[in-house]
Amino acid sequence: MKGKSPMKIVIIGNGMATDAFLESWGELPSSVKTQWEITVFGDETLTSAYNRIFLVDLLTGRKTTEKILLKASDWYSLNGITLKTGVRIDRIDSMAKTIWDENGNSTPYDIAVIAVGARPFIPPVPGVLLKGVHVLRTIEDVREVSERARKSRKAVVVGGGLLGLESARGLSDMGVAATVLHLRGWVMDQQLDQMGGHLLKKEIERMGIQIRVNTVLSQIHGIGGNVSAVELSTGEHLPADLVLISAGILPDTRLAISSGIDVNKGVLVKDDLMTSALDVYALGDVIEHRGHCYGLVIPLREQAKILVHNLTHGSEAPLSYVGTECSTALKVSGVSVISAGKILGGSGTEELVALDSHRGSYRKLIFRGDRLEGAIFVGDPAGSPRVLGLINSAGSALALREDFFGKSVSSALIEGDDKETVCVCHNVTRGTILAAVRTKGLKSRDEVAKHTKASTGCGSCSQAVTDLIARSEIGQKSVKASPATAVSIDNPPIRTLLSEYPPTYPKMLEIERIKKEGLGLDFDEIFKKDIAALSEDDFYRLKTYGICSQKHPGFFMVRIRIPGGRLSYDQGVELARLSKKYARGRVHISTRQNLELHWIRLHDMQYIWEGLDSVGLSTRSSCGHTMRNVMACPHGSVSPDALMDVGPIARSISDYFVQRSDMINPGLPNRLNILFSACPLCDPDVWINDIGFRVVPAPAEQNQAESFGFELWAGGSLGAHPVLGFRLKEFIPLREALPACQAIFEIYTKHGNRNKAKSRLKWLVEQWGKEKFSTIFDQVFQGKKSLPENKEFRFAEEKQSPRPFPFSLYPSRILEGCLPQKQRGKVLIPVDVPLGELASYQLKALSKITRRYGDDGILQLTKEQNIEIQGITERHGPSAIHEIRGLGLSPFSVGTNPNIVACPGTEFCVLAVTDAQGVARSLLHDFKSPNPKVMELMDQVTVAISGCPNSCSKHQVADIGLSGAMTVVGDDRRYAYSVYLGGRMGKEVRLGEVVLKGLTEEMVLPVFETLLECIDNRRIGVETFQNIVDRVGVKMLGKEVETLLESSRPHIWEKIRMECQDDIHEEILK
Repeated sequence: MKGKSPMKIVIIGNGMATDAFLESWGELPSSVKTQWEITVFGDETLTSAYNRIFLVDLLTGRKTTEKILLKASDWYSLNGITLKTGVRIDRIDSMAKTIWDENGNSTPYDIAVIAVGARPFIPPVPGVLLKGVHVLRTIEDVREVSERARKSRKAVVVGGGLLGLESARGLSDMGVAATVLHLRGWVMDQQLDQMGGHLLKKEIERMGIQIRVNTVLSQIHGIGGNVSAVELSTGEHLPADLVLISAGILPDTRLAISSGIDVNKGVLVKDDLMTSALDVYALGDVIEHRGHCYGLVIPLREQAKILVHNLTHGSEAPLSYVGTECSTALKVSGVSVISAGKILGGSGTEELVALDSHRGSYRKLIFRGDRLEGAIFVGDPAGSPRVLGLINSAGSALALREDFFGKSVSSALIEGDDKETVCVCHNVTRGTILAAVRTKGLKSRDEVAKHTKASTGCGSCSQAVTDLIARSEIGQKSVKASPATAVSIDNPPIRTLLSEYPPTYPKMLEIERIKKEGLGLDFDEIFKKDIAALSEDDFYRLKTYGICSQKHPGFFMVRIRIPGGRLSYDQGVELARLSKKYARGRVHISTRQNLELHWIRLHDMQYIWEGLDSVGLSTRSSCGHTMRNVMACPHGSVSPDALMDVGPIARSISDYFVQRSDMINPGLPNRLNILFSACPLCDPDVWINDIGFRVVPAPAEQNQAESFGFELWAGGSLGAHPVLGFRLKEFIPLREALPACQAIFEIYTKHGNRNKAKSRLKWLVEQWGKEKFSTIFDQVFQGKKSLPENKEFRFAEEKQSPRPFPFSLYPSRILEGCLPQKQRGKVLIPVDVPLGELASYQLKALSKITRRYGDDGILQLTKEQNIEIQGITERHGPSAIHEIRGLGLSPFSVGTNPNIVACPGTEFCVLAVTDAQGVARSLLHDFKSPNPKVMELMDQVTVAISGCPNSCSKHQVADIGLSGAMTVVGDDRRYAYSVYLGGRMGKEVRLGEVVLKGLTEEMVLPVFETLLECIDNRRIGVETFQNIVDRVGVKMLGKEVETLLESSRPHIWEKIRMECQDDIHEEILK
């Protein structure tokens, strides 16, 4: 090219296509680049292009904006490129070779490149303009969806392609129950066959996401301008606070049309990528070439290379773009999906299929003679680079049959050819990665990405790159050893920082090693760098400070200790402030009288701790292998049936051990739960705690100075192996509660099992037997009682409870919704807090009610996840109840509402496998039966729902319990619920028994209705639920439920039967 003045290239659009163009441009010698002057116009305001593939990761917090930018902000100026952001181009005048922006400004060009990409397809249905209906195509879209999701409970995602499924997973990670609607018969129908789509659907549904195929959206409904539901073509309505439309993309042809450039589905281009206008080219998602619109990363990179070459190598023969044989390598909601070539086969082809339902893996190869024409991988991508290489080369693939299906998938990867492409986006081969690892000493995927660009595109090859690094290290070590010598592979350094940002919670941690190394953390560094300052081991250390990973990478749950569950006015107001500022305006009441804040960022903890400390609260030792929150009877100071107020003792015991937690926590084999009971309602809980104290009158013959003492219980715990505790001491004085705890702590620390599966105190009791445990306890207990510190120890100040005032003197004056207290003229108001979920404004208002209507009112948290407002002056009861109802809450009354408790489930907990909160909300709001007796029974029973076998909601001792767990289905394993029946927490404590297994989420409501119908069929007279269970028996009722399900709901029964007996292969193929 000749001439003194540089030629002007104007690129319209600053997306991934433009970035690919600039990357190819950057590889040119300086002598060529100086002959051109490039100006880029972008209609977004960011100073760099960004990777749209990671928008869902940005939505969930897995990645930050900085991490998805493709260029540093100064890259453009350093490379002599002019970037103009926030400018939309309206028209190209190809005759005058000038472009015009929306403000009427013009820019001349010699070459113009249209790279404006595509825009979302919006189905033409009523309601798409309502507030709460969104798309996800830009960073601004992410901001809007994120803001809406914080206020939403249910979302509908329209479209079951890649973006739709990824978006549904992102919303689910944010705590929003997501339902995907897909028009076709299986998800990702453009990339997968029916079997692959069916398996992918099953894998995603395990994550708590509902997917409905063959489903047509007909209308979006709203209330007050905001979306409220979607209507399907069948007339069915699905409630929704948010609708995310992900129904595909369309090339953005608006600029071309306004400029008189030929378009069809996209901007029409010839093989040289020129449009119908001279010197105006186009590339990326906007184009249509030979009838194809691609919408993928690989074609635009190929187009960019060809266009840059043709523009800058005028003396050479131009390259022609003949189209791209696309392969798709993606991560769909964490599941690897690879699709290449002709996936549907056809006449003259042969298909080889391998289905490993146990691992959720499906592989299909399509042969035509000895050539490989297509492939599908779902689940395990190992070996796919070799397959993709054979498809692209069209070489002989005969050897692949035995090698690929006859060996393990790991060997298929190890024995691959160095020419195989691992990173399709950047065309990085296996050999290039291994060479970089070996010659440069690279140890992490981030280092490999920096040197080779592998895994920086769509990210689907991340695991393959990680595996190659590991295999390379093993191979290098193996070379140094003789064949007969065992090879030792060193562990990585303990303090190696995590390469992912934000990282997810590690699945396995060596907790005993971590405790021995120390539980301290450098919080100054953490507050500066946030998660970037953490090692994997630090995730456990954080738990001992009350900071737990939640399901959403980058965010944490903070558990606040509330000893005895008692909150003062000042504490309630401060917690409301903190939750509003840092926790998206919500608090969660746990079944152990804690309060939990979700959506916390690590750098905010310094301010949260300051606020908690100002009102005497702490998060210390509330998680991990520690003494958890000490529970206390909530009625001790107010109930006529309570013998004494145990709240001050619970606070004193809690303070004693928390203050010494730095010494205690490293030695505990697992957590310890302590409870103090003072009334008949709480007495049963001593059976299911590691240490339980039950207030009893002092024996007259012992001449005790105090009127009451404790009955001491030990060894109780629920979880996957539920065990009821035993009575260790019939009576100990109140002052001996501390040495009793000290003795059990010491025994447990010295002799407890360090095997995590059997590390709870109950296993030590089982191993030794109750008699040996009692003997050793007595020996240690005697020594602890004589310690000087225990003789001087004083419990927190305790108010003397007044003598009970007989109910009969004033029952008629007590307003409905209030209960009389011991104290004359005082009432308590039990407030129903559905599933323990409370808004910050509600907590603040309830706290103010205690101050406004009580002399020294308190908020008392209960194990049922509710709140009692205590100490309200009787005459102010009506006003207090009026204000409570104005908050959208109501006084709790047994028998008028379902009594349901639930753990956070998969909405937040990293250990949960099912959506406990979602099922609980369905039971609360959606459970309906035409039989009024069934509804009456529903209001009588206690229902406890746990998202895993750990039994945080105590499902084994509820009338009806649900436990999320892995269910074996033939060779497959799925997440589902087991139903427990017959649990009891009364004078007799009884563990429930499993009567049904394998219930998926949508089956819970109909099964509940069938169960209650069965109970009602057995009712005699006015029998209660518990009366019927006691008389008929759990096993008999279980059989009758199965029979009734089989006759009245055969489709549900068939699903349950299949979950427990049939093989998934048959289900997929049917």
